[in-house]
Amino acid sequence: MVFKFRGVWLSTLLGLLLAVVLPALPASAHAGLEGSEPAPSSVLAASPSEIALFFDEPIDVVFGSIRVLDAQGKEVAAGRPQRDDDNSSIARLPLPTLPESAYIVVWRVTSSDSHPVQGSFEFQIGTAVSPLSDAATVAASAAAESHGLSTLFLFIRWVTFMGIVVLVGGCALLTKFNRIPVSVRTSSVLSGAWLFAFFATVQSLIAYGPHVSGLKIWEARSLSLLQDTLSTHFGRMQVLRIAALIVLGLVLRSSRWRVVRGYTMLVWLSIVLAIGTISFSGHAYSQSPLVLSVALDMVHFATIGFWVGSVVLFAIDRRGWLSG
Repeated sequence: MVFKFRGVWLSTLLGLLLAVVLPALPASAHAGLEGSEPAPSSVLAASPSEIALFFDEPIDVVFGSIRVLDAQGKEVAAGRPQRDDDNSSIARLPLPTLPESAYIVVWRVTSSDSHPVQGSFEFQIGTAVSPLSDAATVAASAAAESHGLSTLFLFIRWVTFMGIVVLVGGCALLTKFNRIPVSVRTSSVLSGAWLFAFFATVQSLIAYGPHVSGLKIWEARSLSLLQDTLSTHFGRMQVLRIAALIVLGLVLRSSRWRVVRGYTMLVWLSIVLAIGTISFSGHAYSQSPLVLSVALDMVHFATIGFWVGSVVLFAIDRRGWLSG
């Protein structure tokens, strides 16, 4: 019995590890800067009319920014870039006429997988110019710095994932063994998983704007950021997930959902929709072909849920399931 008990916990730990590691493998899927105008380290004879950034995939500029700093670190131009109407992988910012000097361009956009990407490059106008000062370099580094909100957003994301994973596995067990009574412990685990998934999704709506804008935690107070989030693809996916979780929560409250076919189908439609919102707002959404990428990601997530979620539920309520 001790051996079996340890085996359950070892399986649980292994499953949790794989659930964390496997979805994180395609982290290189973020948008990458392929080129720019002016080009990095270029020397121009006259002031450019704009900054143009060329990426290897479509990007979102709702929370984007481009800043231009002179040789002393003073900001001479800044604003939200605009995407090309016919090419959503190009971001542009008009410039005023700039005097001869060395400049640093600091940019930040959101890739199609909802992750912020940022960088900087230098160019100069004229040949007889002073090199960039330490102040300019420090200012550029500060503008591209990541803050604690990034860590908080990552934590919220994984809480959401694990909540849905447990819901998938728990509902799978209860659907398969629909004649076994639901114990108080199993019911509590599913309720807790639903609460984690629901409130973490709500928190992601609030934290997303400050996160991709590069704000510090104590600067994340503006409701306009939430309004902007709702206008993004990521925001729409979170709203859709909230709706799916509300439906799921209401149906799970009924003791008949395991035996009434219509209720059972509604539970699984809600779960599939919740999983879909994760795939359509993550790395899979930035891959090609899109339909195949998203479909495989959904199957991958569901498989983790069936396995890890079931093992977690069984490990927590082992006696209840064995007695059934």
